Amino acid sequence: MPEGEVKGVIQFVHGYGDYAGRYAYLAQKFAQMGYEFIAIDQRGLGYSEGRRGVYEDTKSIIDD
Repeated sequence: MPEGEVKGVIQFVHGYGDYAGRYAYLAQKFAQMGYEFIAIDQRGLGYSEGRRGVYEDTKSIIDD
C-alpha cells in the first residue's frame, strides 16, 4: 500500500506458469509512486487451488 493519497489501483495478471509473488518488487515500485498493486495467483498456479498448471475449462477461468 502506498503512503498517503492513492493515485490509482493496478490489477496485475501474471502469465501462464508464473505466480504473483514474483512481482513483489513491482508492487513496491508502484507503491512508492502512489499506486495500489493487486496481483493474485491464477487457478492452478502459484499458491492458488486447482491442479498445477491445468485449466479444466474456460468457464472457471472467466469466473475467477
